[in-house]
Amino acid sequence: MASTIRWVVAALATAAATVAPAEKLEPMPPSRDAPVVIHDEGGVSILELIDPQVEGESAPDVAPAPVPATVTVFPVRSPRGAPGRLEPNPQQARLEGGPGRMIAVIGDDPASIAWLRARASELQAAGAGVLVAQVASQARFAALRALVEGLPIVPASADALLEQLGLSVWPLLISAEGEVSQ
Repeated sequence: MASTIRWVVAALATAAATVAPAEKLEPMPPSRDAPVVIHDEGGVSILELIDPQVEGESAPDVAPAPVPATVTVFPVRSPRGAPGRLEPNPQQARLEGGPGRMIAVIGDDPASIAWLRARASELQAAGAGVLVAQVASQARFAALRALVEGLPIVPASADALLEQLGLSVWPLLISAEGEVSQ
């Protein structure tokens, strides 16, 4: 679960660093020296995966293998969640350790699009990353990307993240400290 979240955060960081058009990338060869994570419930800061150069931090030793430009990733689905309202709860959902950067979780549904339009300037000012948990096509993803131009935006399932938070709805906003709101 945490390794999936690390992959999503690393993908957001990669998207943030990529300004030029995508080029064909070769997958990273497996290494005998790299450990294989079987289970990790984390609880540690993942800031170094988001921005490895913050305050003298060094880059992570192992990066996720890049996805070749020819791979089709659409449609993206997150069966664990759906568009909806975050119900008031005395034990507010929280991502322990916080991601270190604001992250928005959205879909390509009308409620998410309205939410994204209303918060686009706030997200841009905070340098947030955007995880698109459900999107039908590359064209719909491009339309979402246009709404938050300049921000890292990644199409990927949010199932592991939603499970860790104990939630099943989006749009969501996760603060850098891990607090969840809508």
